Amino acid sequence: MIKIAPSLACADFLHMEDEIRKFEKNNIDYIHYDICDTTFTNTIMLPIDLLKQIKDITKIPIDIHIMVRDPDEIVEKILPWLDENDIVSLQVESSDHYSNYLVKIKEKCKCGVVVNMGTGLDSIEYVAELVDLVTLIQGNAGAGPRHNYPEIIGRKIEGVKEMMKRVGNNHCQISVDGNINFTTAPIFKKYGANILVCGTKTLFTAGTQFDKQVKLLNEALGQ
Repeated sequence: MIKIAPSLACADFLHMEDEIRKFEKNNIDYIHYDICDTTFTNTIMLPIDLLKQIKDITKIPIDIHIMVRDPDEIVEKILPWLDENDIVSLQVESSDHYSNYLVKIKEKCKCGVVVNMGTGLDSIEYVAELVDLVTLIQGNAGAGPRHNYPEIIGRKIEGVKEMMKRVGNNHCQISVDGNINFTTAPIFKKYGANILVCGTKTLFTAGTQFDKQVKLLNEALGQ
């Protein structure tokens, strides 16, 4: 059964606790939390201190995606708030030294890497034994709107699976993020993705109810 991770950046900021309660009611697997500061992307998402407030009110694991040039200060600040079920993932294109941060993250919680669609998987091979999650972006991190390239991402999913098998990492999960809709979600599941980061094309569509959208997504996924 593939896991669903609503992107908190797409939620209603004026009713954030209500959104969290909807996630709990629908047995959501992860909350996806984007952190950007314009040093790597041209956008700003979500406040760092909000993460602690969310951790204080829910037991849903947080899947944190850090998109900054120098993540050291952010990593140091958020790690005390997290537990072993949370995941902190770093954008591989953002730093030449991201592997140093992964070791630090791994001491407190799960660690992951995020790869833009145009970046080769050779960029993560030297940390393949270490990581708990590889997230594949359909497009580029922080850039939208995106187009759909399910077959390209599908081949990258297969590539990650082969890599993890080669290095003996049998616990690493694969996530897909970016422009996922009801048509592409089952394609990513077929290729072997474990987690789908979902936003406005599925769970947060304007004028819809979250409960109904979760049901529709699960039906599309055949689960």
